[in-house]
Amino acid sequence: MTFLQHNNIDLSIDPEQRYIEPDILLGCSDLFDLMNDNLFPNRKLPSGLKLIYSKLGYLIAGSVHKQKIEPQDSTNRALKITQLSHNSHNSVKEDSDFVIDTIDPSVNYEFTGSHKEEKQQQNKAVWNKFKNTIERRQDGYYVRFPWKNNAHLLPDNKSIALKRLATTVTKLKDNPNMLYKYDEIIKDQLEQGIIEESCEEKELLDWSRHNQLKQAQRTIAYVLRFIKALSHRLNQSLRNRIENSIPEIKLMTNNPYITATEHNLALRVLVRNHQNLYHATIPRNQNHLNLYKDQYGILRCKGRLGKADIPFNTQQPILIANNTKLAKIIIHDNHLPYHCSTGQTMAN
Repeated sequence: MTFLQHNNIDLSIDPEQRYIEPDILLGCSDLFDLMNDNLFPNRKLPSGLKLIYSKLGYLIAGSVHKQKIEPQDSTNRALKITQLSHNSHNSVKEDSDFVIDTIDPSVNYEFTGSHKEEKQQQNKAVWNKFKNTIERRQDGYYVRFPWKNNAHLLPDNKSIALKRLATTVTKLKDNPNMLYKYDEIIKDQLEQGIIEESCEEKELLDWSRHNQLKQAQRTIAYVLRFIKALSHRLNQSLRNRIENSIPEIKLMTNNPYITATEHNLALRVLVRNHQNLYHATIPRNQNHLNLYKDQYGILRCKGRLGKADIPFNTQQPILIANNTKLAKIIIHDNHLPYHCSTGQTMAN
């Protein structure tokens, strides 16, 4: 404001206005027709922006200089930034310690301060995570690594291992002595605790008792509620492990009825378990499907439908193994209400 008054610059808008909605947009081809350099010279603002005089008034061009934040002023600036976020309808408090402690690890936040402040807050968050998760046991202290948010886990390559195992067994059928040695080594390593027997992933439901998708979703929803209620009686470490394995339980409610959101969460758990169970049978050479895992760990297919104005589940459909019970009840649930066959007609 002082710079504008000192140079007798009159703007057509309030200089303190922060947001402007343009009434008209002009292209570069119209720019030179509007320029009028002979009347007033161009000026440079202290912020780094340039004022270019035109027939419509002053045009603004350039970029704002990044100002260095002094150490003694860093707290005030951080508070101002937090206040701006509060005005933008984000319920964030001005206490920086509170902000650090309440950061959701499943969300990536953009930091608006300096790189040094960002690093300090990251280190503080890591230290708080360390203090909250460290445990003292009989054999020593147990700590957790501060994993990155939404870090991609290494693939287990289970399908490759199963195929190699089947190939090895087929080859060793002609050499029973070698097959016997393999068996003895595996048993010996099991006894010594070098290897352990893994639990095979099974279906969550007995599909002989569930023939409708809504019924299956309702059953899974009640199971998730039950797991959430039990987890409150466990220690924090075990509860975190359960919530990391089944993140949907954190969103379950205590309402007397199953909500629509809980139905969707139950379907997500069903689909993820289905894909983990049948991932070895899902062909990996179908590059045309552009398979990828979404933020919930569910395999989806990408394609040209992503540009269409249709629901997200139609743009990027979920991959379901064919000839499975889940595939049949999904087809049944989506098609039967609109395909009643001849059973609903007056004459067959």
